[in-house]
Amino acid sequence: MVRILAQERILRQQVADILQVIDRGGELIDSYPVNLDNREVVSRKLVYTNYRANRINLQVIELRAKMAELETIIDGFSDLIRNKIAVAKENDPRAVAAVIRRASHRFKLSILSLFELSKIPIA
Repeated sequence: MVRILAQERILRQQVADILQVIDRGGELIDSYPVNLDNREVVSRKLVYTNYRANRINLQVIELRAKMAELETIIDGFSDLIRNKIAVAKENDPRAVAAVIRRASHRFKLSILSLFELSKIPIA
């Protein structure tokens, strides 16, 4: 669980960095390992010039709002997982069933939310 949350924080920061470059212009270097020993690293460079820097970038604003919604969904699932782990340690079948019902309901709502999030208007 700790590893998943750490990876999620890294991904959130990477998306925030990309949105900042798109919004303001600039340069971003993305590096990632290409083998199992993490000895070889490949880097990609994103260079973006925002020719309309003084204007509001609606796509970036919409993407940031969608990222906030996605973070809310992820935080909800994280809470459910923590609750499930805590309840599973207690060995109470009714509590486990209640957590599973909540998780199922949350999952169904999240699928609908993710479907709505995927509708990104492109100008």
